[in-house]
Parts: sequence; structure tokens; C-alpha cells
Amino acid sequence: MSNLKEYSINLELFRKRLIIRTISIFLINLSLLGWTLWNAPKENILNYLGICLIILTAIGLFLFQNYKRQIEILKNNYLEINNHILQWYTGTGKCTSINLKRVSKIERDKYRGFDRFLVFEGNTSESILNLLEPEEFQKEIEQNTKLKVEYFTFDWKIQVMRAFAFFIP
Repeated sequence: MSNLKEYSINLELFRKRLIIRTISIFLINLSLLGWTLWNAPKENILNYLGICLIILTAIGLFLFQNYKRQIEILKNNYLEINNHILQWYTGTGKCTSINLKRVSKIERDKYRGFDRFLVFEGNTSESILNLLEPEEFQKEIEQNTKLKVEYFTFDWKIQVMRAFAFFIP
């Protein structure tokens, strides 16, 4: 008897953040090249402008290719729970398997704004990030392991204040 359940990755949230990151990197490079163009000697400004446009085109193409490659890899990622076996299929064709009967601890937290599950099996741990239905996955994994998921919260304000106090002379 098979009770197969599939969980997919939240691709739209990742795509939105990847677009924001790609655009911000391009704008930073554009501003740096614009600043150097502004400070270039006036007699060589056209040659320098041509070089800057070539560099910006190369940076733009590189960022676009990187964006497409990351989306293509993540598009085919999904998790599968079948008879106490958790299998994680990646877009590159690899599969990671975890026997849920041997899981000793499950933690849940936020990592870079994404929901993350840390599944500990013996001495190894597996990180499961950015699921489309994290609550449903949590119920299913708690049911199969008979363990409760531990929540961890990270208070950024306290950590930033500690880091700031550490660097004060």
C-alpha cells in the first residue's frame, strides 16, 4: 500500500527574490560604471562610453543566464513522502532519501526569509527550504516520525545590537 504525497518548491517566491537581486546587482554595476564614466577624461569620453556599454551588456547577459539557470534547476525540485521514506528530487536528477523512522529531531526556522526544515537522521542533517505548503508538510512529517517540530526564531534586533556593541571601541 502506498500513500504517496508530493510537495513542491515555492518557485514564485524564489523567482520574485531572484529578480530583485538580479536587478539590484545590475543597478549597482550601472551606477559604478556611470560614476567612472563621469570621472573619465573629457577627451576620451566616447571611447570610454563604448567600453562601458560593452561591459554592461556582458554583465546583463551573465545575470540573465544565471537567472534562467537557477529557475530551470529549481523548477523540477519536489519532495515525496512514501511509506516513511522522504525523497527529495532535484532538477539535476539527484535524489536524497531519508528514512523517517530513523529521524531523531526536526527543527523549523526562517532562513533568508524562506521557511526551512532541518531533519536530523543520526549524525547527518538535511535542510528542506522554501516549500509551497510548509504547514501541510509539517503535519505529514510529524505524523510519520511521531516527533514534534521545534521552532527556532532569530531576533535580528538583538543580534544587530550585539554586533554593533562588539565593534564599538
